[in-house]
Amino acid sequence: MHKLQSNQHSMLRMLTGKLIANTKDYLVVRPLQNLFPRKRYEQKLQLLRSLPDHTVGNDLARMLDEKGLKLIPGFERHDLNHLILGYGMEPEEELCMQAYLVGNGYYKLHCCLFLSSGLLLPCLWKTLFAHYQLGKRSESLSTLSLEECMTERTESVIRKYRAAPVNETLPEQSIAYLLKLFCLLAALAALTALFASPATAAADLYLGGGAKAGEITDRTAIVLARLTSVQGQNAEGLIPGREGQARLRFGTDESWKDARTTRWESALAEADHSIQFHLADLEPAQRHFYQVELRENETSATTSSQTQSFVTAPVADLRAPVKFHLTTCQDIHGESTYRPMALQHPNFCISAGDTVYYDGQGLARDVPHAWQAYQKMFGLPAMKDYYQGG
Repeated sequence: MHKLQSNQHSMLRMLTGKLIANTKDYLVVRPLQNLFPRKRYEQKLQLLRSLPDHTVGNDLARMLDEKGLKLIPGFERHDLNHLILGYGMEPEEELCMQAYLVGNGYYKLHCCLFLSSGLLLPCLWKTLFAHYQLGKRSESLSTLSLEECMTERTESVIRKYRAAPVNETLPEQSIAYLLKLFCLLAALAALTALFASPATAAADLYLGGGAKAGEITDRTAIVLARLTSVQGQNAEGLIPGREGQARLRFGTDESWKDARTTRWESALAEADHSIQFHLADLEPAQRHFYQVELRENETSATTSSQTQSFVTAPVADLRAPVKFHLTTCQDIHGESTYRPMALQHPNFCISAGDTVYYDGQGLARDVPHAWQAYQKMFGLPAMKDYYQGG
């Protein structure tokens, strides 16, 4: 009898493992692969491989290479969790990680789908509860992104987020609580899947560093936008980027009468999640208004940035008064200077050099750290307000 129960238990674990693997493959991985160009993520993986040894990005690339895995579009956060938290990729370890993440406040559809399958394995309940408790008392992972930490040393990130193991003893009064939790997660996953509309909810996409218009002539201009996962600088002055899509709506009427729209462009990690919109056929000596429209992918809802503006130059043979600023040798400590400058409403600004100091904003020694120097400078609130125009 004991052997029969053991065989049934092993079969149940095997079937549950297949359920978890198929859920991950068919409901998460494959849809994401179809939504995003594969070449983009192959380039991103190459960027991660190029980072110094023992950094998060390099170690993540090595982990994927050793397991023969690809960087899946929109799934890199999941891989990052495996690296930082130390969970393996076998089905039962996957369940333990999802229990940890739910305890940590991470309520995503795929997370609920994975964890709800744990209802089939009562033998794992006390283990899952222990990892749930571990997640509850650990540093929140909600704001961690690959772009933010890929140049940091893996050891320091692990030390920050990975807590010490806890006792797997499951109090009797917790069994009913755990059953309710499993049922709630299963119901939440089912309802989300049932009522999800074809256009998914808008992602957390922002222009954390604002947008800027430059290279302005009488007929042309370039607008620079960088997609981010947060609205402004974190404690280190950084603004983590995020992949997604954007387009520009622009025109000479702030009510958007006869406004034009560019095509959708993708923000890629290898370009620091930045997009340049090249505008042509503009009106000379006119204020042009613009908004950046953001979305995660073709099926996602769209959000719009606040309205910004710039003034085109007069035609070349026309003499006209202009008001402009010239800046050079700027530093983050001079941010307050931009407040009175903005009140003067210049037609344009010439940045004559030393826009950032690579040895002053973080001692940059590689391209990702150089990009961070610009986040620390142009992510300052006064800088963003200044470049709004108006």
